[in-house]
Amino acid sequence: MERRVFIKTLLLSAGSLIIGSHNLIASALDKNTIKLLMLYNNVGSSPGLVSKWGVSIWIEEKETAVLFDTGGDPSTLWDNMVNSKVDIKKLSKIVISHNHWDHVNGLPILLEKSNYRTDVFVPNLDYK
Repeated sequence: MERRVFIKTLLLSAGSLIIGSHNLIASALDKNTIKLLMLYNNVGSSPGLVSKWGVSIWIEEKETAVLFDTGGDPSTLWDNMVNSKVDIKKLSKIVISHNHWDHVNGLPILLEKSNYRTDVFVPNLDYK
């Protein structure tokens, strides 16, 4: 996924947090369809998904997917993924925004379920 498209996708997903929507399909400028799915958050509601404190956004383009943050409760994240029918085999990258429990606690279950075949990007914690 191109960096410009990825940044636009993240901005769109941030907007979905504000309005409380769980599902959003966005069309990028190059006409490739990007699927955004709010898997985990504390606002809004969607049938079959549990709302809890934290955030996790599934960003899918063609045959690959990126997960932005992993929520605060591993079992809730996994149940929401199963109920949303996302394909874990598409998961190629996990991006962690910052090291707070409500953004990172789902990471262990995702690594286990993806057989540790995904790249994980974490922020630089060296604040000198």
